[in-house]
Amino acid sequence: MKKRIVLIILIALSAFSLSAKPIDVVVMLDTSESVLPIYEDLVDYIVKNVLTNHVRFGDTFHLISFDSKPELIYSRQLKDSKDLEEVVAGLLLLNPLGKHTDLVMALKYLNQHVSSLSEGSSCEIIILTDGIHDPPPGSPFQEIIIYDEKTGEKINLLENEINSISRFGWKVSLVKLPQNISDTTSDKSSDNNSAELNDIDKSSGSLSKTDIDNSGSNTIAGENNFSQNIQTESTITTNSPENNIFTFTENGKSKIYQTEFNGSQENGNQTATGSPRITYPEDLGKIRYHFSLPVEIENFFDKPILLKLDSVMLNSSDILKEQLNIKLNEKQKKKVSIDLLLPYSEQPGNTELDLKLVFSDTNRAYPETAVISVTLKKSFSDFIKDINILFKILFLILIAAVLVIFFFIFFSSFVHVSVKDSYKVIKKDFEEMVSDKNLRPVALKVIGQNDSRIGSRNIHSFNDKTVKTIGGGHSSYLIFLYKIKPHIAEITHEENKYFLKIVEKEYFPLIKDEITEVKMNEIFKIKTEKNMLIECFFYEYISPLEKINTIMKLTDHRGLDGSIYAK
Repeated sequence: MKKRIVLIILIALSAFSLSAKPIDVVVMLDTSESVLPIYEDLVDYIVKNVLTNHVRFGDTFHLISFDSKPELIYSRQLKDSKDLEEVVAGLLLLNPLGKHTDLVMALKYLNQHVSSLSEGSSCEIIILTDGIHDPPPGSPFQEIIIYDEKTGEKINLLENEINSISRFGWKVSLVKLPQNISDTTSDKSSDNNSAELNDIDKSSGSLSKTDIDNSGSNTIAGENNFSQNIQTESTITTNSPENNIFTFTENGKSKIYQTEFNGSQENGNQTATGSPRITYPEDLGKIRYHFSLPVEIENFFDKPILLKLDSVMLNSSDILKEQLNIKLNEKQKKKVSIDLLLPYSEQPGNTELDLKLVFSDTNRAYPETAVISVTLKKSFSDFIKDINILFKILFLILIAAVLVIFFFIFFSSFVHVSVKDSYKVIKKDFEEMVSDKNLRPVALKVIGQNDSRIGSRNIHSFNDKTVKTIGGGHSSYLIFLYKIKPHIAEITHEENKYFLKIVEKEYFPLIKDEITEVKMNEIFKIKTEKNMLIECFFYEYISPLEKINTIMKLTDHRGLDGSIYAK
């Protein structure tokens, strides 16, 4: 028995996965003594058809047993394998030894339980029973055929309750168990019957007669007392067809899915839940990397359903080319082609594809997994696709390079520096300029600004009356580190002196005079448009060649101390 328990749990765990949308799964199990000979197979059936094929981690599983009275065994969310093990262990510990089956009371209890579930939840109900209503003496539901005195309408309590349960549009499935031929009710004394009835009223988790009468499950509005306005039929036996729950769910009277219990369902051809069933091909033969997977899907219910296929997983890769919506009419069996694309890392030859279909709806089509034999071949078009992938990668690299260039162009434009002026190399022989004009070029240094990116833009030579502008944009002396208007000031040379003329006063808040003499290497401050003060100074430019000559003592003119230019 222990080995069987371990096997059952392993089978269930192998198929469990996270659910896209959790649901409530309610199983109501007949535990009368008639199921004792098949109970182990019945547990296998629940594990394989309900827990394995249908329930997922995150769902809430409810287990209700019933014979003479109903009882809630489990109502818990299955978060991990420990919860699942406890559910399976609880199933094996149940004692199917009940002498009677009070179906009406069980259905009323089920109705009350599912009515307490949160509004808007998705609920699926599975009832496993032989369908015979065989209540103990003293049960308030000895007679299940009643008449309304006002209308004379014949009412079947079993039919009323099962229809009431499905009133919210939830899926209701009936699994018909084999009936016990032996009559186990003939040797019961009235004392034992009374004791059983008392047990019903006192047992925790079960409904008393008062609870049931006041539960609101009766379909005759405003009538909670069966003795008022209702006359019961006097001769109803347990073998009457009207006492069997399967009688009125056949022939289209109730849109409830039915199936028959057939051992442990090793062949997997039936399902307890009525969920859509997927049939896969065992061998696809020769396929390309891009291929179609033909499957057949069957809807067992008398209403249309919509399956939403989100992905098809092969190992950790989603090989579904496009999400698929599959509509199935009532009782329809439909052939569907699923468009798949294998990774090009898959090697050609004979192989097996271990596929998992992932649906986002709550219809839970099963089985979600399949192992399919194929012979994979790479065609000429596949090689072309490989080349296309390479070209796509190169194209992306080219786009990235263009974006980088565009960024630099945009940045240069933003700081008012033209590309042409910024990267123009001005070829001047400054040594020759000094010897001819006896004046050194004058350079502007903005502290913190890297002038190497604009070459010799901020180095200019002067004659008398020469005027150079200062500012952003296309100014002679360019400030590009901060956003500043062009031509905010001018520097001119007159009579061997340099003068600064302020054009935009707001940029020079610390200088009072409009025209002031420029002292070489003396710092002055400019206010940016964001109210920051930046430090600048003019200095006489000494070319690298002249610095080398000074160091080598090859000229008498030593120039200025080079430390000032390191600022």
